[in-house]
Amino acid sequence: MKKFPLPLIALVASLSVTNAQQQPALLTEPPDGSEAIAPEIRVALRPADVEETTVTRQGGRDITVQRLALDPNDPVKPVISVKPSPAPAVPAGETQDAAPTAPTYLTLLSASVYAGSLTSVRWVHCREDGASIECSGWSNVDFNHFSGISTFLGTDGQPHCFIMGIGNEEFPAEEAPQFSGTAPAFIPDQKNLPAEALVLIDSLHKIYATEGAKLAAAHLGRERAAKAKAAELLANPPQPKDLIIRYRIAETPLPTPAEGDAQ
Repeated sequence: MKKFPLPLIALVASLSVTNAQQQPALLTEPPDGSEAIAPEIRVALRPADVEETTVTRQGGRDITVQRLALDPNDPVKPVISVKPSPAPAVPAGETQDAAPTAPTYLTLLSASVYAGSLTSVRWVHCREDGASIECSGWSNVDFNHFSGISTFLGTDGQPHCFIMGIGNEEFPAEEAPQFSGTAPAFIPDQKNLPAEALVLIDSLHKIYATEGAKLAAAHLGRERAAKAKAAELLANPPQPKDLIIRYRIAETPLPTPAEGDAQ
């Protein structure tokens, strides 16, 4: 049977896994395409601030480069060399306790959505001992709906952050297994995968069970907004705008000797 390559690789950063099972939840609202565009910020300058101006014409627009005078109210601070402070001594027979930090795992994830909203998913789970496990499987959830979120609370009680790359196929997935129901589900290709390797996928499916309608509606909103934006650009193509580049040149002073340095 012909194999089809999976699309982009996404980087998913997740914190350490614990045995505690909690109800996963979204940490941010999924964008629906109605987000306002930030207004353009313009900075007013006095003529005395401009020391030199050069204007060139390129690509149907003027490119203005201006060198600005240094702001007398914001002088350049001298660079002072500082000796590193010695680490505090630890009394004999005692150990220095360090604040516990949760290890961060980097997971590689790729997804292909086929006709019928079946998604083929692959990722690599990195264990605490440095070993890695290649995982893959099938989901009956359209992973396009997850493209609007980047953070969520997992079943391990820890926040997860992920960036997903995704591709879409117009033909059915011939290799996909049969799902017994319509509830969000994932069927792994491998048997006996450790529970910590499935935290990310399990959390996303449990979130979809409660927030699926919201995620699907937000995805449709983003698609409508993208089509409207494309139609607007086609009907009213943007004209080249003049560009202004402003910069200041400040001399970096030599480091001044810190107290106790040899002269």
